[in-house]
Amino acid sequence: MKKTLIAALVILLALTSLAAQPQTRTLSIKETAEISVSPDLCIMTILVETTNKDRNEAYNENKDIMSRIIIVLKDDSEIEAKDIQTTHFTAKPVYRRTVLNKHVFEGYNISTGLKVKIRDFTKILPIMEAVIQAGATKITNVTFTLDEPKKYEAEVLEKAMKAAQTKASQIAKLSGVELGKPISVSEFPPPQSFEAQQYRRVVAMAAGLHIQGGRTAEKVYVSQSGVPVALEPGEINLSYTVYITYELE
Repeated sequence: MKKTLIAALVILLALTSLAAQPQTRTLSIKETAEISVSPDLCIMTILVETTNKDRNEAYNENKDIMSRIIIVLKDDSEIEAKDIQTTHFTAKPVYRRTVLNKHVFEGYNISTGLKVKIRDFTKILPIMEAVIQAGATKITNVTFTLDEPKKYEAEVLEKAMKAAQTKASQIAKLSGVELGKPISVSEFPPPQSFEAQQYRRVVAMAAGLHIQGGRTAEKVYVSQSGVPVALEPGEINLSYTVYITYELE
């Protein structure tokens, strides 16, 4: 009984001490800054598809076309080997269904994909025309992006931090209080917020720098002369969101 009373007294004293401590007043700010920059990298996928009833013939034809395309890229256009990557290679039989619901063998289809990075934008249209003339079936997923987006991170982060400071100062002034120093700075939403719950559900969403923009075309259409249509790189939008909690004095 005596031990129980002592324990209760200790708890009571601790609670009294906590209640006596002044509560820290805080102001939490979320701010997003954005900058726009011109892309410096074009990425496209070149597809070569061949079909022949003789599997070896289909393969050899595909290989010959792809060899010509690689020569165009490496030798004629001076694209470095590190910027050329095979994305897929498939070989499969092709059947045609008749009106009687029968499958008729059409031949073997060989498909090869090549992802190419182009850093000199003046070479984009000439390369597209050259690979089409070399036998490419189609060009897909033409995208303009940034080779090293991280090098812009410091600039957009500084902009977000300054914007957060300005917003916090305005809110504090209008509220009749003095803004103190930041007591926490984070790239992530507060743990208990609804935004944080949504954030955790979206696995693909990463903290820090976010990239949007750059024109992407699922397919590049070619004129009757074989010359690709004009492409516009546009701009890349880079954004950074910060969550800052300030102490109020």
